Parts: sequence; C-alpha cells; structure tokens
Amino acid sequence: MNKSLAILILAFSLVLSACTAKSKDNLRELSVKDVSPEHINSEINLHAMPIDNTYKIGDSLILWITNTSQYPITFGNDYGIKLFIQKEDDWAEIPNNVIYPDQKVTVLPTSQDPYSGVPIGVYPDFFNVTTEDHMPITLRVVIVGDVENNSNSILRVAAYVDVVLKP
Repeated sequence: MNKSLAILILAFSLVLSACTAKSKDNLRELSVKDVSPEHINSEINLHAMPIDNTYKIGDSLILWITNTSQYPITFGNDYGIKLFIQKEDDWAEIPNNVIYPDQKVTVLPTSQDPYSGVPIGVYPDFFNVTTEDHMPITLRVVIVGDVENNSNSILRVAAYVDVVLKP
C-alpha cells in the first residue's frame, strides 16, 4: 500500500512540475523571450486584489507590484506591460488603453505584504475581441523589468497574473 501511495505522489509531482514549466514556457512565447523561466514570478510578483477591482469586462484593473528581490527593479514607463486574453488553448495580445507618464519607474524591495508594493493600472481594450455573451474572459497581465545588482550587471525579470473577468 505504501509503495502505491509513493508512486501516486511521485506521478502527481511530475504532472504538477510539468504544468508549471509549461506555464512559464507559454509565458516565454508571449513576448517575454529575453526572460529565463527561473526569473518569472520570482524577483517580482503581480497581484490583483479583490477590494480594488470589479473584475468586470470593460473595467480597468488595479494591480500591485511587489519586489521580492534585495535590489531595486527598474521598469520602462509602461512597466513593459502586455495584456493577453485566453482563446481556447492559445493567448491573443490585446491593447492596453492606459497612457503612462514618460519616465522610467524604479520599485524598491518590499515586504511580502502586497499592499506595500506599487499600484499600477491597466485598462484592457476589448473593442476588437469577440466573445460569447455571458462568458468570463481570462486576462493575463505581464510586466517586465530590470534588476541591477551590486556588480552592475542587469538581469531581466518578469511577472504575470491571470485574472478572470466577468461579463
């Protein structure tokens, strides 16, 4: 009985790790080719908080960036944001209607409390998106930044969050 349980746990672990690797490989296909998988959702995290958002299609979203590294992370003026919607087994990029200030943004290391991070807004443009009425949409928000460590080398990092939006 213990041997069967050990085999079941091992098989489950392999499936779970394959899903995680596929998710990060899938993210690399979403215009984040210059970020290695181990630097996705590791140095920075992106959170959507329930009290900040309506989660309705057509509304804007407020997300929080948390820098979990020990170094500042610099983002382009638009945080390198890319928005995607899930279409069957694929992702399609859609525009972001937010206009950001014309300056780079540096996010300092923060604690694990998501509200100690930096808020950013996104406003997905669903104008050319055809969906079935009364069906939710999965929106993936991706951000990309650069970590500069003490040796002055630059490391490209990314984070993403999937958000389900209601009609």
